[in-house]
Amino acid sequence: MIAALPMYDWPVLQPANDRFWRTLVERLRDAGIDAPGELNRHDNHAALRGRDDLLLAQTCGLPFNTRLKDRVRYVATPVHAMEGCREARYSSAIVTRRGFDPDRRTPEALRGLRLAVNGTDSWSGYEVVKRWFAAGGTPMPAPHLVSGGHLRSMQAVAEGQADVAAIDAIALGLARNHLPELAGHLQVIGWTESRPAPPFVTAGPADDETVAALRTALHDALATEPGIREALGLRSVAVLAADAYAAMIPAESRTAIS
Repeated sequence: MIAALPMYDWPVLQPANDRFWRTLVERLRDAGIDAPGELNRHDNHAALRGRDDLLLAQTCGLPFNTRLKDRVRYVATPVHAMEGCREARYSSAIVTRRGFDPDRRTPEALRGLRLAVNGTDSWSGYEVVKRWFAAGGTPMPAPHLVSGGHLRSMQAVAEGQADVAAIDAIALGLARNHLPELAGHLQVIGWTESRPAPPFVTAGPADDETVAALRTALHDALATEPGIREALGLRSVAVLAADAYAAMIPAESRTAIS
């Protein structure tokens, strides 16, 4: 079996993620599950999420509700203690460089600026940007940079390679806690709508007993390991209703469906 937690597995966070995983492994093996001793950091993580031997991973809510819909099973939703997170939901922060013109805080005022997105299949870094601009009556600028991840988007804005980006609240909170110099170069000029946080998932063929064991292990590990909670800003997990992520589809797909 394999496991990966790639969404927030930055180099500075890998020791904390390893501690978290080791704590989960102990509980899973006690439950009779042959959990791998280490997280997978070698293979393509997008491909890992579709494998039948996947024990645990985390994914963005948009692909969970689209291309991964029949390939993974929902396990639980993380509850983070950070600005922009509330219960099991999170928003994205619209960020610019520190010192950016304070009058340019509306979608209309940001037209023509260089936009960084983490990926076009991302809810928190792409889809919410389209909706934020649309709510202001302005089309989203074409992405200037597709960074591949929220950390790289923050770096691009901080270093002047882009002017604006949407950074999910979890990533921004982790940067503030673990990369304060980087976070210090950014300022938040707005927040997007909230949605359920990126879910923990397992392989589509996983049985109910495996899902139950994963939920118990996640709950118990976070309840008994304050150091992990503090390092990852991860307070607990929640099990949401089956349709909790149903609204997280691209706007154009929703229009086509309706």
